[in-house]
Amino acid sequence: STGSNTAPNGIAIDSAGNVYVTLYNTDKVAKITPNGTVSAAWGSTGAAPYGITVDPAGNVYVANSSANTVSRITTAGESAVAWASTGAGTMPRGIVADAAGNVFTANYGTGNVTKIAPDPAAAPTALTATAGDGSVSVAFTAGADNGWAITNYEYSIDNGASWIARSPASAASPIVITGLTNGTDYAIKLRAVNSGGDGTASSAVSATPLATPGAPTGLAATVGDRSVSIAFTAGASNGAAITNYAYSLDD
Repeated sequence: STGSNTAPNGIAIDSAGNVYVTLYNTDKVAKITPNGTVSAAWGSTGAAPYGITVDPAGNVYVANSSANTVSRITTAGESAVAWASTGAGTMPRGIVADAAGNVFTANYGTGNVTKIAPDPAAAPTALTATAGDGSVSVAFTAGADNGWAITNYEYSIDNGASWIARSPASAASPIVITGLTNGTDYAIKLRAVNSGGDGTASSAVSATPLATPGAPTGLAATVGDRSVSIAFTAGASNGAAITNYAYSLDD
């Protein structure tokens, strides 16, 4: 039972077999587990909750027919009672979420349908770049996914002028960027990708790929009194100024 005078209205079920019911009179959602356990105050909604739906990630969405809003309730029961407005649509009743995270409401009062798109992810933070040979490894802390799982990242090596999708797709830190030119300074930004599209770009972090120097060539020895003078042509610096040389007398 969802309780007396709760006026259960909409009903939906998730992939795990949990049942969700809107309680019109109490502005709540009841959750009923597969074993029959009922939590009649599992999630809060806006005014006069009517239709209800569940997205592929298990988030619950409720059409609030008196408030002209949609509530979003996470799998943990945390609720944003005015997660989105139905805009010019009034008295939303029917509601459905598609596989991409879009939510649609059927608005009884105005005879139309509202589409509410997913929110993009927040910007990654705490970027730390480690330069390598023609590469940079960028560690980061993921920003909020805003309700839809981050599926990939894009990076920019020109301060956000152009973007490249990480391949293969991954949401893990760090991102290793290859094919860079040693000795060139890159302004690197990251942004997450989820069902809402491209997220907010991070602040830039600078890095200059580099490698160990190339071998000196053209060695010519001039002997002296217990000494040898070695003339040579420097090898490639590979991204960082050569600051010294080491020599060996035993091959």
